[in-house]
Amino acid sequence: MASAIGSDVPYFLAGGAAMAGGRGERIRRVPDIEPLWVVLARPAFGVATADAYRWFDAERTRPGPPRRSAGMPAGWRQTWRGLVNDLEPAVARRHPDIAAMVRRLQRSGALLAAMTGSGSVVYGLYRRRPAAEAARRAVRRRGWRTALTRTIGRGEYARLTAVVPQ
Repeated sequence: MASAIGSDVPYFLAGGAAMAGGRGERIRRVPDIEPLWVVLARPAFGVATADAYRWFDAERTRPGPPRRSAGMPAGWRQTWRGLVNDLEPAVARRHPDIAAMVRRLQRSGALLAAMTGSGSVVYGLYRRRPAAEAARRAVRRRGWRTALTRTIGRGEYARLTAVVPQ
């Protein structure tokens, strides 16, 4: 039923770290990682999901960019190396600002930076809050809207989303 609402909704029923496949409907749990800080950056433009998939279909033979994973926790390096957003190259070719922001976040020390879903939001993962805050300020100076948040594990997710009987 959850996937009828949205293809990525089933993930939010369990929380914690997971790998998603397909349109986001195939969820595979993976071990939780240490808490990381997340910078979300949204440009002034949006990307329609239908456009992203149409562009991807037109370029299907081009591979996605490899992910830099050297700074990730040891148990996650192999997992992160396999992370690819197949839509990112096609969208970034039409919106070079997305690729530029991914590179900017990588240069600012992000352990991993990429485009979310079909775009246009970009994220960067940081081990330390001060580095994430500095990256966020730099992104805001470029006119992008930002949010700073952090990852949480399954235990904290369960506590935060528990239904309390009345």
